[in-house]
Amino acid sequence: MRALPLVLSCVAVAVGFQHYQSEIPNGDRVHGADGIKSPGVGHVRSSGGGARNAFGTDFAAAGRKWTEELCRKDSDGDGASNGQELGDPDCKWKKGEIPQFDKGITHPGEVEQCNPARKPETGSTCASFVAPQGAEVKDLTFQSFAVPTADTSYIKQSMELPPDMDLLRFEIVNAQPTVVHHMILYACEKDVSGQFGQPTAVGKMPCKGIITAWAVGGGDLCMPDGVAMKSVQHMLLEIHYDNPQGKTGLLDSSGFRVTYTQSTGSRQVAGWMWVGAKLKSVTVPPQRDHFVVQATCEPFNEKLPAEGVTVFAHLEHMHQLGRKMWTGKLRQEAGVLTESELQCNDAYDFDLQEIKLFADTLTVKPSDELRVTCVYESSEKTVVTKGGDASEDEMCIAFLLYYPAVNNARCLSNNVKLDVGGNIGNHSCGCPLPATEIPTPRWMLPVHAIFMVIGWGLFLPAGSLASRLRGAVG
Repeated sequence: MRALPLVLSCVAVAVGFQHYQSEIPNGDRVHGADGIKSPGVGHVRSSGGGARNAFGTDFAAAGRKWTEELCRKDSDGDGASNGQELGDPDCKWKKGEIPQFDKGITHPGEVEQCNPARKPETGSTCASFVAPQGAEVKDLTFQSFAVPTADTSYIKQSMELPPDMDLLRFEIVNAQPTVVHHMILYACEKDVSGQFGQPTAVGKMPCKGIITAWAVGGGDLCMPDGVAMKSVQHMLLEIHYDNPQGKTGLLDSSGFRVTYTQSTGSRQVAGWMWVGAKLKSVTVPPQRDHFVVQATCEPFNEKLPAEGVTVFAHLEHMHQLGRKMWTGKLRQEAGVLTESELQCNDAYDFDLQEIKLFADTLTVKPSDELRVTCVYESSEKTVVTKGGDASEDEMCIAFLLYYPAVNNARCLSNNVKLDVGGNIGNHSCGCPLPATEIPTPRWMLPVHAIFMVIGWGLFLPAGSLASRLRGAVG
């Protein structure tokens, strides 16, 4: 009978968590940075109970109710308000209602423990932007498109710009902020207007290059002074609509307003560096809480200028199983090999893809190796997920926006490790990178074999060495 009070206490705590979850938008959808569901959103321990985190303290101070003041606070100091993290960016949600968004939910109470002084990434560099004389502006938007009433829709339409223009600014045009969740403008190798001349959900994505991307909470994108992106003639705009409330009668004309000018040759051209795993090298088994994939790219060497290139923004790309991604930069200096964090997102969400600009620019040198780590969660899958272009497939690619652009700055590597062990999947951005094996350059492998043979010859009798070699071959 002594166990009965303890059981009743546990039941009461569990019921209490469920009650408080219903007091905040999407309270039952919050996961921590480790990918584990957090029923105790207001507590340091994800399962609840014990000490409160910053959000829990603010929630208690608000009378354990969702108020506008609590919504607009940034309890964990990560640069996003509690409302933005919980799917109520406009702070209009009331208990019992369906939140504005139910995708891309992040934790409002987790604070970075490893490096609180780490400079945050910024969503825009447009505060000081001034369009040059003679610049033109064109809207690449849908035109009064009837938003579907479905919970989630991905709609695509072809767009065009004059080729070889200097693209300087991408301004967000969001005509329906209650349902527009993210937008991506793709570069296409050919004209796709025959299939996508009008907005449609039909058809697979035919374009692979990315020009710009935006998601809820993001801002406009402006190129640094003296830098421009080059236009391509054929493009495709994809808009993701998140409409959990099934709103009807919405006409949307969202997209991007692009500022561009004739190229004078005076600006450095920005380009996208692709770093990650070749698609066929990615395989994620089902029923896994953590599955880690690492892809290592050899140095770009002579493809990059001797002084290196300047990286000023990045975009991560995995699909629906992706939870974390970071890129390590391996650099050899003064005989010491070090690895530093180049790019990181420990709260990745497929429905929150946007370009993020670094607070400070970074340099990639010709001799640097880049290693991309992707963490997946497949606990609800029953089949193996393979690498591929479709949303139900997976990817592991980091896109780095840099200048000056060079030809073929792409590495989709076959040097891929699957199911990397240890605690690497628990990495948080800004923390020291987990200790993992430093990749061995390919040219070292035959050298290593030669020294092994020499070593055997020095320390083993000749007859014994010959016997061992015959055994190894036979």
